[in-house]
Amino acid sequence: MNALRFAGLIAGLAWSFAAFSQAAKTLTFEVASIRPASFPPGPGAGKGRGGPGANRIDAARLDLPFVSLSDLLPYAFQVKDYQVIAPGWTRESRWTISAKLPDGASPDQAPEMVQSLLADRFKMTVHREKREQPVYELTAGGSSSRLKTASPDDFKAWDGSFPGFGFRGPLQTGAAITGRIVPVANCTRNYEFVPQPMAAFADALTMFLARPVVDKTGMTGNYRVVLTLSGEAEAGMMANMMRSRGLPPPAPGVGGGRGGPKGGPEAPPPPEIASPGCADPFTLIGDGIGSPDSAIIKAVQQLGLTLQPGRAPIDTIIVDHLEKTPTGN
Repeated sequence: MNALRFAGLIAGLAWSFAAFSQAAKTLTFEVASIRPASFPPGPGAGKGRGGPGANRIDAARLDLPFVSLSDLLPYAFQVKDYQVIAPGWTRESRWTISAKLPDGASPDQAPEMVQSLLADRFKMTVHREKREQPVYELTAGGSSSRLKTASPDDFKAWDGSFPGFGFRGPLQTGAAITGRIVPVANCTRNYEFVPQPMAAFADALTMFLARPVVDKTGMTGNYRVVLTLSGEAEAGMMANMMRSRGLPPPAPGVGGGRGGPKGGPEAPPPPEIASPGCADPFTLIGDGIGSPDSAIIKAVQQLGLTLQPGRAPIDTIIVDHLEKTPTGN
């Protein structure tokens, strides 16, 4: 092979590699529509799995009838909510997004397409860095053996037919954090989690608390956790969850189930749990509960586990620029 042909081959391979790399970076939806969302979602929104108003992501379509940019960002980069630093206003506006995936695409490619959509329509730019954040470290004490290993298949996930919970963000990946709620003595309730690894329980606690929880128990296997929560602990949990979703706490006495205020579209409220003579946890939200985390930390201690404040470097997506409104459809 002469030098000229060799140089041409190298140039061709370089061009092919560059074209492949460029294609890999620009995976996009075939067509996408972004409109301001109505609440509740209008008739026909999100038809498909879960019925009207439900999110749908499959090999053909992505339909999100009621979603904020703060919901989209962790999904797009496949990270936890606390791993994204974005303007506070990203929690405020809600959008209805409908998009068609290219033929032959898979749902696993949808997050990358959402990244492209945000960059194209909201002019998003980001960078990544490790950023130190305040955390709780979940550790095991000497009595942690009271937590028994079990198979998740041994227990039924909450489906709305019995008192229970199904905490799941609108675009959360992986299994939902789910289980039963059983009233017990002294106006407390047992949250009986479907068995899960300690890392998943740390994720659940991250939803309930005001800072991320890092699993440092060293425990392996799936554990059936029964967390006994007082009304004050439930109120703290609800206050933290609503704060993390950018929602104001409800007025005292105004409930709507454990899916959010008035049972918002992200999770239907479970059946009412009769606890005669006990205060509704919603009425305790506010100054009466003190630190929202303290009662939850005490409940975790009853499991033989400890939550200690600390700091840890967290892989973080920093949003450098994001427009408040998208470009036209």
